[in-house]
Amino acid sequence: MLTLKIHITPKGWIKPPSRARCIAQASSNAASPVTHPLSLLQWLVTTQGASPLDLKVERTFRGEDLGYGLIATQEINPEDTILSVPLSSALTSEGASETEWSIHMAENILRVIKHGENTPWLDSLPKNINLPWLYWSSEEVAEFQELDTINEAYNLRTVFDTAVQRLCSGGNGNGNTAQYRPAEVAYALSLVHSRSFLSSGVHVWVPGVDLCNHNGEKANATVRCIHNPDVCQGSAATEEIAPPQMNSTPRPSIFELVAGEQGIQKGEEVTISYGKWPNDVFLLLFGFIPKGNEYDGLVLFQNLDEIVEFIAGVIAQGTGVEAESIDPIKDTDSRKQWYTELSKELSAGGEEEEGAVSVDIENDYTRMVLTPSGIDYRLLEGVGACLKLFVASTLASGAFHDVESCDAHKIEKNEEFLQALNVPILIATRCQQVLAGFSTSLEDDEKAVETARGNYKTALEYRIGKKRILHSALAHFILQAQ
Repeated sequence: MLTLKIHITPKGWIKPPSRARCIAQASSNAASPVTHPLSLLQWLVTTQGASPLDLKVERTFRGEDLGYGLIATQEINPEDTILSVPLSSALTSEGASETEWSIHMAENILRVIKHGENTPWLDSLPKNINLPWLYWSSEEVAEFQELDTINEAYNLRTVFDTAVQRLCSGGNGNGNTAQYRPAEVAYALSLVHSRSFLSSGVHVWVPGVDLCNHNGEKANATVRCIHNPDVCQGSAATEEIAPPQMNSTPRPSIFELVAGEQGIQKGEEVTISYGKWPNDVFLLLFGFIPKGNEYDGLVLFQNLDEIVEFIAGVIAQGTGVEAESIDPIKDTDSRKQWYTELSKELSAGGEEEEGAVSVDIENDYTRMVLTPSGIDYRLLEGVGACLKLFVASTLASGAFHDVESCDAHKIEKNEEFLQALNVPILIATRCQQVLAGFSTSLEDDEKAVETARGNYKTALEYRIGKKRILHSALAHFILQAQ
């Protein structure tokens, strides 16, 4: 049985602050805020160089669940540019490492707020984004009942802890007080993580475009980043051949929101896809779970080592031999030999065939998943290859003959059990094992969610999705195993 060991930190997690309070606290030493008569989109066009001038969208409140969004005020033709914003008006992670990009951007937005630059963009920001790793209690996070996601929430929590150490310290040695409060840092991080795009290795938060809500496969718009060719690699070499005009003005890099192939009707919301992510990513980074997300998934095995350990356990339970006695990766030398054979088995075309493709099994076979609509092909390949080698190595090792209680009849039965194992049986067994590791059943959760509220309801919806994937796969592979 798979048992979840949940680490509950004694340190309480902070509650979501209001946006108004954060801005008021951060700008306490700044000039008095100025109320801007311009709307966000008007401000982008008139002061930030955004285009087109005749915008066909407006910012509109879409309800408590969605917040604000962009609504088409006129019909928008297919592939028309809806909004084009210079990257000079965006916040980016340029210059920051990938491990600290969000801290870098959070500090920048807090600095803007602190200096009293109360633009319509700041006025348009949501009150907070309820990210579990920032605002949920440890007990609420534990309600995921899935160790992988719980651990990821705690890993992300270290980003906040690092940011607090850096931005909320006691000053710089000159007697200055702390720059920001933890609640302000949490607020900034929640915005940065939920409203940034990744483009060419750089995280970008674009005013105006950040209003677009996610609509998965039904999205009617896309985003793209067009970089200034003058700053691209190769521009220096090009200029040696054809020097640029002396008076030419460099074109800025821009970020564009573009209508899809079907166009957008008047009154329709402009939506994009945040990516083909499982619910884990959406909840931890964006603060919501998309309804009917076909890209949700459940990791059945983290790597091939887990598959080997699992198959050894199944054989041990079914035959009475010690799992350790048939473990092919119990030491470094054995593991190296096993993985050499496994790599041959998994290589496309097989080692003996011309044109065989080598497989990096340490990296290519990680996080093998089940989805609502199917199964990761690597899972089938990995379990199949491990089982094939397991059967051969176990029979060759004479492990069944070494068990004192095994007579000839028992040995024959054990060998029959081993040879009867197949991929559907093993995957169905693994599904049962993972389901047994949850502290509640799918039926219990579906009943509880009807009356649940707040973060507990969200956690229920999250784990219900995972359990439904497991039950669906279990039914499928039980049929295949018969």
